[in-house]
Amino acid sequence: MKTLSPTQARGNMTRWLDQAFAGQSIGITHKGWIIKLQPLPVTEDWALVEYGLTGEEMDRAAANLLKTGEDVLVSGKAVSWEQFKKRRKANQGACPTDRPNARPPGQVVPVAET
Repeated sequence: MKTLSPTQARGNMTRWLDQAFAGQSIGITHKGWIIKLQPLPVTEDWALVEYGLTGEEMDRAAANLLKTGEDVLVSGKAVSWEQFKKRRKANQGACPTDRPNARPPGQVVPVAET
């Protein structure tokens, strides 16, 4: 098991989560204990407790997310990961509000409901 302090884990959390998801044993120390990172499936009970959603509501939400993603891909508004990285690299150091269509910090992005 790879054991990390909270500071070490925080420095590259995505890496540790990816490794735990891939089945590697990753632990983070806390108050003399080791807390294991372990993926768990989202169950109906958990969704009901956490979000107040029934199984049927979760299914509708999942279908809506998939449709929205497909719509974005078809519209051409989506970019490949490589294109995203190139754009991000080109924009590094630039003030976010200097870019076209930039939103001021804290502005909420509207989400379409179905």
